[in-house]
Amino acid sequence: MPVGSRALRDDPATYFAAAVELPAAGCVVEAQEGRPEVTASLAIDRRALTSLGAEMGPSPVREAASGFGVAPVTCEFLDTWDLLLALLDMPGDIPFL
Repeated sequence: MPVGSRALRDDPATYFAAAVELPAAGCVVEAQEGRPEVTASLAIDRRALTSLGAEMGPSPVREAASGFGVAPVTCEFLDTWDLLLALLDMPGDIPFL
């Protein structure tokens, strides 16, 4: 995945995180029939993130000082995305949650 003049390698066991909005492009190199590539994006309110960041420990994202990087996917990360995607079936709950 090229970001500016840098190229980052990600795979199914990693995710890309960016702390700032920036242009990025990616391509699927190893596609398999019957196993589609799925991409998701999540924008977070900066003020909420700033207050949350003060309570968190160090970032697992490598090269976080540059504003973006690649980090390993964990079970907790996947569980959180699963819960967020489940909200698509319950749009009335989104404002509350």
